[in-house]
Amino acid sequence: GGDEAAVLGALEAALKPVRGGRCAVAVYYQGAAAQALLELGSDWSVRPTRAALEVLARHFGADGTRLVYHPRDQQEFLTAWGAVGGVTTLPLKMTG
Repeated sequence: GGDEAAVLGALEAALKPVRGGRCAVAVYYQGAAAQALLELGSDWSVRPTRAALEVLARHFGADGTRLVYHPRDQQEFLTAWGAVGGVTTLPLKMTG
């Protein structure tokens, strides 16, 4: 639908200027029937600048954007976002 396209467009616009870094990007999705941690491909790795984090926070809220320095910290943020049980991790290929 239109909302999903708008969200993906905002995500792409925020990440495109900082692509080419070494910081992997993952998106936690929670819908009525499913939840998943979507890991973007290495071609979407970024340089996490303050400006990029501010753009992400404007689109997805300050509580909806996290810079996780170590994978062991990831579950803490998923729990804070309401993830329940095991969250399936899926590789996601974005074009653009």
